[in-house]
Amino acid sequence: MGGSTATTGTQASRMLRTRDAKRSSLSALPAARGFTLTARQYGVIGIIGVAGWVLANLLLHVLDPELNVVDNVMSEYALGDHGWLSRASDFSNAVGVVAIALGLRATLSPGKRVTAS
Repeated sequence: MGGSTATTGTQASRMLRTRDAKRSSLSALPAARGFTLTARQYGVIGIIGVAGWVLANLLLHVLDPELNVVDNVMSEYALGDHGWLSRASDFSNAVGVVAIALGLRATLSPGKRVTAS
């Protein structure tokens, strides 16, 4: 019984070392490339990205008035003449949401409610 407890303790310490090594290597990646952003910069990028999505979708409603906002889905704008704008707005939204997530990750301290593992 004592041997299995020691093995479990060894496995647990090995898992903690592996987890800490992964965290330190992930946090060192952006700095190694000379590219770091602050949480405020992530927030600004996020707001610009989401605002770009809103503005592009409003512009799509003006440019393509034959589509009814109530009866048609937003993805139908990608099938029209201005499909490139629909795809650009979706990309802008994705960049904004990822930037907000990265900003929150940089701001929040690790804990049970922040990390999933």
